[in-house]
Amino acid sequence: MIRFGIDILLKQQPSWKLTNIGLVTNNAATTFNGVLSRKALLDAGFNIKRLFSPEHGLDVNGADGDAIKDTFDTVTGLPVTSLYGENLAPSQSDLMNIDILLFDIPDVGSRFYTYLWTMTYVMEAAAQYSKILIILDRPNPISGNLQLTEGPMLDMTTTSFLGRWPLPIRHSCTLGELAIYFNTTRNIKVSLEIVPCSGWNRNMFQP
Repeated sequence: MIRFGIDILLKQQPSWKLTNIGLVTNNAATTFNGVLSRKALLDAGFNIKRLFSPEHGLDVNGADGDAIKDTFDTVTGLPVTSLYGENLAPSQSDLMNIDILLFDIPDVGSRFYTYLWTMTYVMEAAAQYSKILIILDRPNPISGNLQLTEGPMLDMTTTSFLGRWPLPIRHSCTLGELAIYFNTTRNIKVSLEIVPCSGWNRNMFQP
């Protein structure tokens, strides 16, 4: 049975859970039994101080390409900083009282999906402001079979928020794997940890 990184973290109950935590997430991020990740973390005593939302907003109801404004979460009451609007990365003031950043967002396995690139901006901000970044990993839903990797590499003369750095269209990696890859190849040097999922193998298709 597959367990996501969020489920593994909840079992670990790390000592740092009482430090000030920022969480990059949306309503698509849940535990294996369907509880919103942010609610599960708060219920388990994690000291989350601020949420950050990607394209489409925390509730994932925003239209493609629409700028999302900062808001407050109706579930937890926490402030939500949008990373798809005026700013694509957390600012120094956003992270002033944050010790650790968690990233938990499902991906679709395609270079065009902006959540991957939001992760890279979060990596750069965490490195710049000396924050620890922990990726709560999830399966690649269209499999991690590297033999199924498809499409041309990104033409670096056409970079955008739909593709910052070279990847094939179908990359066959998890976000945790790509975080490790970019941390090295782009020389980001963020203090990075990955909480892997369990029960998943690379040949699986996981909706």
